[in-house]
Amino acid sequence: MENNPLQEILIRVCSDKPFREKFLQDPKEVLRDASIQVPDNITIRVLENSDEQIYIVLPTSLDKQPAQWTSKDRPTAGETFETAELTIQWTNQGIALRGRVGSESVPLLRRQLDRASGSLLVDFGQVTFMSSAGLGVLLSTQKRLAANQNELYLCNVPAPIKNVFSLTGLDSIFQFVTPEFDGTWWMAFPNV
Repeated sequence: MENNPLQEILIRVCSDKPFREKFLQDPKEVLRDASIQVPDNITIRVLENSDEQIYIVLPTSLDKQPAQWTSKDRPTAGETFETAELTIQWTNQGIALRGRVGSESVPLLRRQLDRASGSLLVDFGQVTFMSSAGLGVLLSTQKRLAANQNELYLCNVPAPIKNVFSLTGLDSIFQFVTPEFDGTWWMAFPNV
């Protein structure tokens, strides 16, 4: 079954109040964050029902979005996002992390991981610390991806960070991999 990012947004809008507010304020940004390319000449209005007024909107078929709309299972390689603690850079395989995965950086990490709908590789090669909040974000991402028959792979995990997974008993839930370098960087799991 193929993921439909628009359908996932609509489901999340019904259960996540801050996300709903963001979608009401700037639907184009939310769609773009989900890797749905919205042409500049398209206007998007989101209406919310009230006790006095009910809107019924007939969408295009979820299977037949406008031809010029495209969807990717992850953002473009090279996109970079930063907090004071953490830098996240999208790669062809997933994301590379640099710095500390702590309580201040977890919201950004969650937003970026939520943008992936296909299998994803997270490179921990330059991570110096990870809190339990970071584990929670990875666990929820792993469950979300697995629900759609996709995988979350973790690579280059330093020993102190891997100990965090072991101490919490989560090391058996995640797939730790060692990528092979061949000039294209990723060979061990070509479907990622």
